[in-house]
Amino acid sequence: IACLRDGDREALRIAIVALIDRGLLKAIDAQLQTRDADAVNLANRPIERAVLRHFLVSRDADSVLIAADAVNACAAYRKVLEQHQLLASPQIYAQRVAPLLVALAIVFAICGVRIAYAFAEGRRNVGFLIVLAAVIGVGLIIAYRTRLTGLGAEKLDDLKRLFARLKDRTATLSAGGKTNEAALVAAVFGLAALPAMSFPFVERLYPRKTKTDDSGSSSCGSSSSCSSGSSCGGGGGCGGGD
Repeated sequence: IACLRDGDREALRIAIVALIDRGLLKAIDAQLQTRDADAVNLANRPIERAVLRHFLVSRDADSVLIAADAVNACAAYRKVLEQHQLLASPQIYAQRVAPLLVALAIVFAICGVRIAYAFAEGRRNVGFLIVLAAVIGVGLIIAYRTRLTGLGAEKLDDLKRLFARLKDRTATLSAGGKTNEAALVAAVFGLAALPAMSFPFVERLYPRKTKTDDSGSSSCGSSSSCSSGSSCGGGGGCGGGD
């Protein structure tokens, strides 16, 4: 879920929060350390095992973002999301090239014609046309580079609606890993949705995410097992137990 919403980094952060909630990972300020070597064997998902192995030695929380095993685990989730056409695959990016080039050609052609006409009329105030064409061009390129497909964006909206009631009662969520509700809320709506009183370690680990993250996420896809108490699709731990 988190992988769909905000990529690999968010997937790993949600996995970390879920593992801390389940007691398999310990947070001391901004440092993380796996509870013990046996904790790795209690994790069911590759992303969880990768996180726990990485923190067998105390490290900074964000150091896992470049750990090879963790990155590979996220790549598997991205592949599932791409197969379901929720994330743009290389093939989808290739399909976007022709419409992008056509749109850019039309924009710049119209701009060129208007500038030529203005010069022919003896006017030189064409700065606005140039800026407008540049802005539209940048907008088109940003649209081309969007990682979500239309189906993916629709899925995120559906998930926000589906879990809206759960978000409304986040104040009642308690730590301890007894249910997967905390991980689901964080995956769909971001870490900022978790109550600081029950999950104080989240703000210590990710202060910027808890202040700015207001998006929602998830598509567990065919590889998810939210109901099993383990990691949720691309988003890390949903686990309610060991």
